[in-house]
Amino acid sequence: MPEATDVRKLARACITRISKTLIAERRERILPEFRLDSFQQRVVDSQARFMRVVAPAGSGKTRTLIAKAINVLDANDNSRVLCLTFTNAAANEFRERASKLHTSLANRLQVSTLNAFGYDTLKVTNESLKVVSPSNKIIGVAYGVIKKLMPESSIWGGETQPQFYAPILELADMTKSLGFDHLADRSEAQEQYSFVEALDMVPLLQNLMAEIGIEDSPKTAFTSTWFPFWKKLTEKLWKSNLITLDDQKYWALNRLANHGGTQQWLCGKRFSHILVDEFQDINILDLFLISQIALVTEASLIIVGDDDQCIYEWRGCTSLFIQRPDLFFESVLGDQEFETVLLKRNYRCPHNIVIHSKHLINTNQDRIEKDTVPMREDDADIRIIPLPAAYMTMNVVDELAAFLADKHPQHTVAIVGRKKCQLIPIQILLTRRGTKFAIDTDLNVFGGKAFQDFRKFMEFPKIYTQARQTSKNVEDLLALLNRIKKTPVSKQENQEIHKWLSEKKPKTLQEAVIKFSEYPGKFKRGFVQPKEVTSDLIFFLESTSVVASLYRAGDVFKGFQKDFVKSKEDIFYSDPPFSHLADLAVNYDNDFDAFLSDIDRAIERAAGADPRGAKIELMTALRTKGREFDTVIVLDVNDGIWPNKKSQEEGRLEEERRLFYVTVTRTKNNLLLFESGRVQGQRMAASPFIQEMALPTSAWLSDPQLERLSHELLAQLKI
Repeated sequence: MPEATDVRKLARACITRISKTLIAERRERILPEFRLDSFQQRVVDSQARFMRVVAPAGSGKTRTLIAKAINVLDANDNSRVLCLTFTNAAANEFRERASKLHTSLANRLQVSTLNAFGYDTLKVTNESLKVVSPSNKIIGVAYGVIKKLMPESSIWGGETQPQFYAPILELADMTKSLGFDHLADRSEAQEQYSFVEALDMVPLLQNLMAEIGIEDSPKTAFTSTWFPFWKKLTEKLWKSNLITLDDQKYWALNRLANHGGTQQWLCGKRFSHILVDEFQDINILDLFLISQIALVTEASLIIVGDDDQCIYEWRGCTSLFIQRPDLFFESVLGDQEFETVLLKRNYRCPHNIVIHSKHLINTNQDRIEKDTVPMREDDADIRIIPLPAAYMTMNVVDELAAFLADKHPQHTVAIVGRKKCQLIPIQILLTRRGTKFAIDTDLNVFGGKAFQDFRKFMEFPKIYTQARQTSKNVEDLLALLNRIKKTPVSKQENQEIHKWLSEKKPKTLQEAVIKFSEYPGKFKRGFVQPKEVTSDLIFFLESTSVVASLYRAGDVFKGFQKDFVKSKEDIFYSDPPFSHLADLAVNYDNDFDAFLSDIDRAIERAAGADPRGAKIELMTALRTKGREFDTVIVLDVNDGIWPNKKSQEEGRLEEERRLFYVTVTRTKNNLLLFESGRVQGQRMAASPFIQEMALPTSAWLSDPQLERLSHELLAQLKI
């Protein structure tokens, strides 16, 4: 009889091999569609505690992250993974695709936006917090806190100024986003300011400080004037249980840094790995919060993103964080460093889109060098359509969208403008034709009071000399006066003018305007002499064409002009659309009735249309991030718009180029770049970005014939 041996000892020799085989087979059952390339597999297999994954557009980033999570969770029953994203859409996509995991694995995976994670962190110790946003009534309570604090500050001369409530709250949030700490003293604030300055982000503070009346030199104004007020405001809002969206992250950082109970709560989650998606989109506050989470949990940290898609500089983001993570995570790394893996294959975009977008983005100097390889063999249909004027572009895009909606109702289309106001004429044309489309609510200008007042004014040139009731003429003149300057006339002045003018009994609006030139009263709020005001009003009211009336309205009525503070309540003021509507108005000549009728249809649609199911979407370039469409149509690809003039003046061309890169890489099949020779009444050259794409001459549509252009483009599209 052979000597007995413990089979468990014999099994140990091969148990590792057996385990690896079973785990690999289980992975195949869990996610059979996951076939990783060698670069993606390197991410999954790496044992590095700190890893940077550079993931260009279309490189299978989400698939790689999910595969990494599976590998981590499947390899160790004690593993816990926290995946942080920056949008709800990204979090939902990750959850949906990760839902195919076994329940035992999914229960150990938490997917959250950074904001939601911060809010959950705060609720551990305070269930009474109320989130302040412009869309809820709680913002009035926050304004009440500001109202009480304003007289204590020298900034506003000891007075309460309600017009500054909204920008004060915005500047307070920006101060947090840029990493300032309300518990810091002045010298520490100066150190943080120097850091912000080194990142070239001071203009974000400077512009907002100017909006609330702080005009001193930026550093002195910030540290000596604004910072003390901000510290008080931050503390008062917190004690009132009021938090903004940025506070969800700011106070989570504060609690994780200073509150033992909150730290214990996080440690109790037992996260072994932290995955951060879209890392190029983080600002300084996000960086600090992610660092604090990593420090408390002592977890492995994997950051994923693409510096070429960093397009949110306006909220304090910078490509430097993903370009140099070893520098910015120094407090967490100790003596370690980030391993870098570059995903080199683009699976989403057509072959020529990858090639030509690479030519474009390679023009940028400050970037991680990449050599992306297109995996699709087919090409997109890329067309550059030069047209003499913007109104022609609008008409062709309108007709093309209608054809696609009718003939190919499942074909997805993005109509993209660099600015919000470029989309307004397209909305009017699509509505007139009855083409179903979708646009985000906060981009829809038609529902605000400013646009409704503007629409009313556009009727005045038509009825200027018509006999009407005295009361109507007086009321309309007062409406005009309330928009002639930035600040409307006071209630008392309004009553005095109404009484005086009513006694004159003007039979027409024209007569009311002329009579007002004789008004003997005085104005307190910046009005010039009534004769000068009358001259401006006559200049507008005697317009004989729709185009002229639009340009003149933009010049005459200061109350309709760009206003940062007012734009928080009404999108109209963020970029008033007069000149773009004037481009559209070429179609109408002097037919005010037809123009107003189309405007009214657009207003009616904005109030009640159901966009669900629409395959045609209107959006700004910033909204294209993370989306893809069968066809992408880009409006007015001209120098001065792409890149915009302000960015050129401020030396921010690389930011603009990244934005254009993100836009053109959203297409799955067709890219149409419309270049308008005349935009907003000015001649414009083609965007330099077109040349930088190194497109073949065949991409240019030579001598396009307007009457059949839409049909020709439709015939060439890949459907």
